[in-house]
Amino acid sequence: MALELLIVGAGRDGTVSLSRVVVDLYRENGIDGAVAHEYEAAQFYNSFCLFRETNDPAHLDRLERLVRECPYRAVVGNGYASVLPMFARHWPGLKVVHLRRKDEAAFVRSFVAMQRMFPQNNVYYGAAGGEIRRVAAFHLGEMTRAEWDALPLEAKFSWYYHYTHREIARHAPLFRHHMGMFTEDISSEAALARLARFACGEEARAVGGHRLNAFEYLKLDQFPPEAAGYVHWLLGRVDAGQIVPDAAYPALYFTNAFITWVGYHATGQADAMAPALRMDDTRLRDTLDRFVAAMQDHVRVAQAVRHSLAPARAA
Repeated sequence: MALELLIVGAGRDGTVSLSRVVVDLYRENGIDGAVAHEYEAAQFYNSFCLFRETNDPAHLDRLERLVRECPYRAVVGNGYASVLPMFARHWPGLKVVHLRRKDEAAFVRSFVAMQRMFPQNNVYYGAAGGEIRRVAAFHLGEMTRAEWDALPLEAKFSWYYHYTHREIARHAPLFRHHMGMFTEDISSEAALARLARFACGEEARAVGGHRLNAFEYLKLDQFPPEAAGYVHWLLGRVDAGQIVPDAAYPALYFTNAFITWVGYHATGQADAMAPALRMDDTRLRDTLDRFVAAMQDHVRVAQAVRHSLAPARAA
C-alpha cells in the first residue's frame, strides 16, 4: 500500500482529532487503507537525535527504513518534520498537510503540562532520561548543551514550536501537493471541506470534525502522578463535539472505557499503563459487582422513562 497522505505538526495541535477525521473521510468516500496516528513517532525522534549525537549512520538507515516501509495509506502526527526530505524521496506523490497551532502560548502551556505528567516522553526538556528524545537546539549547533539546559522549560518548548514549523515550511515545496491548516480551524466546515478535497479528490464528500485529546477544561496535573497514564488514556479520546448533540455519548463513552479498563486489568495490560493502580482479583470482582448493580438500576429507570413517553406517530 502506498503512503498517500501525511499530516504533520508539532504535537498538542489536533493530530488525534484529525486522524479520526481522515478515518471518517476514507470511509465516507469508499477509500480503503489504514490510518496511523503517530506512526513510530518515538523511533523517528530517537533515531534523529541519536544520529545528531553520535554521527552513526545506522540511525539514518533506521529512519530511511521507517519511511520506506510505512504500511499505512495516511499518517497523522508529529516527529516527522526533521526527515521530510526522506518522505519526499521515497513517496514522491505524497500529499502533505502542515498543521500548526496559531496560539504559541497555548501550545507551550499544553506541552509544559504534559511534560510534568510524562517527563519520560520529553528527554532534554526537563528530563535527564526517558523513552523519547526530542530534538533540541544543541542537536543543530544553535547553542551548547549547557546553554540549552539553562533555559526555562517554556523557552525550550517555544524553540521546539518554531523549529518544527520552520522545518515543515522549509521542506513543503519538496512535495507537489501540500497545504496548511490551523489547529483552531479543524472543526470548521470550510477547513474540513478543503481537507476532503485535498486528501480524497475534488468531488470528495466532507465529514464532521472531532475534538479529542483536549484538556482546556480539566487540568490533568491535578491528578496524582501515578495516575497520569490512566487519566490520559481515559480522557484523551473524549470527543467534545459529541457531548452536546448526543446526550447518550458521555454515558456510552465512559461505559465503554470502563469495560476496556477492567479488561486490561484482567489480562494484565493495565500494569504497563498505570502499575500503581493495579487491582487484584478481589478488588476487580467488587468493582465489577458494583458496576453491574448500578447499570441494572439505571437500565430499569431508563426503560421506565422510555415507556412513559407517548407512542411515536406513524410516518
